[in-house]
Amino acid sequence: MDRKRFHDFSVRGRRYWFDIASGEIRNNVSGLSSKETENRTVRRHVEVTPEDWFGGHALNKMSLSISHTCNLCCSYCFADGGTYGAKSKMDMKTAKDSIDYFFKYASTKVQKYNVNFIGGEPLTNLEVFYFAVDYINQKSKEAGIPVRYMITTNGTIMNEKILRYLIDNNMHINFSIDGNKKIQNLNRKNKEGIGSFEKAMETLEILKRHSYYNMSARMTVTKPGVTTLIEDINFLWDVGFYYIFMDMVKTDIEDLAFDYNTLKEFKEKLVNLINSDAYISRMEQGKYIRNFLDMEYLIENKIIKRECSYYNANSLEFTPEGDLYKCTYTVGRKEHCCGNIYSRLEWDKYVGRFHAPSKCSNCWCRRICGGGCEVNRDDLSCAYTRIMTECMLMHYVIEKEYIVK
Repeated sequence: MDRKRFHDFSVRGRRYWFDIASGEIRNNVSGLSSKETENRTVRRHVEVTPEDWFGGHALNKMSLSISHTCNLCCSYCFADGGTYGAKSKMDMKTAKDSIDYFFKYASTKVQKYNVNFIGGEPLTNLEVFYFAVDYINQKSKEAGIPVRYMITTNGTIMNEKILRYLIDNNMHINFSIDGNKKIQNLNRKNKEGIGSFEKAMETLEILKRHSYYNMSARMTVTKPGVTTLIEDINFLWDVGFYYIFMDMVKTDIEDLAFDYNTLKEFKEKLVNLINSDAYISRMEQGKYIRNFLDMEYLIENKIIKRECSYYNANSLEFTPEGDLYKCTYTVGRKEHCCGNIYSRLEWDKYVGRFHAPSKCSNCWCRRICGGGCEVNRDDLSCAYTRIMTECMLMHYVIEKEYIVK
């Protein structure tokens, strides 16, 4: 078998091959030519001109970082306790001006706009949250294009008014929760050192009481969390989440950070889960690991992943001061700031240009990975991505051969 063209993997005792060139999964490769895969299977930068962008032919996604404060103090927070190094909240005027800025340049040719409320903890700035939702609805109605909302929240703040806004706007909740009580309280504590598990469960009960399931569990996996990975995944499915998105922790804390031994254990546990009868049962219940669904779309449609928000010209993130960024992971790092709504957009910094690292040309999962994260790319994260990609291929085979009849 030509490993430059195929990657082999096993599912429930059967062997399969992922064809890197075509994006297909095969159960037999006999008789196929061993033609070397071309570099076209690495994503290419999509060029957008300033004329197109400022003329309303590209922008369709807005992230409003309305609160650079947080009621929790998670040990591994990449955003310095949700403050990004400078505690602040967006005021009403900046919110209105940011929304106006977006709609001034937003594409008029899309089926929907995507709007994400993030922080810090966005629900610590409720007045601006309510105003922003109402104002965006007004602007989108004028544009004749609907909005798909998402909010990223730690799940410890909830009341009937907040819930009504979520329900009325069909807002997807990206619920940051790491698993059961032990692992949740290990790293996700408030400023008094009290774990957030009970508060998160209270919020979840309110949502379930109103039969609101438009949400995903956003699970940060740490080194201690790998030990109970399967138990935590099952716990989150059991308490009402249908979708779980997993991400490897990004931290310099040695006790929490992954190393290669941790990665090996992580893969063993995830592979065992996917190959189990219990996993098939979960899928039949409509419960999924969302990472796999996101990547599965590329396999289903035999396409190559495009660049992420750091390079594409479709999105903008607004800070409480009206600064403009492309990616949440770069907020607060001034070298990545690409302007301000009250001055100008620095086009050369905004549009960027993606060049796949040379090592990508020899990596079997480049078609689906697309070159990785520009600001968090290292050998360990690449190894993690390969594990998640292989597990996605396994998931896809199970879905097609055991679930879809």
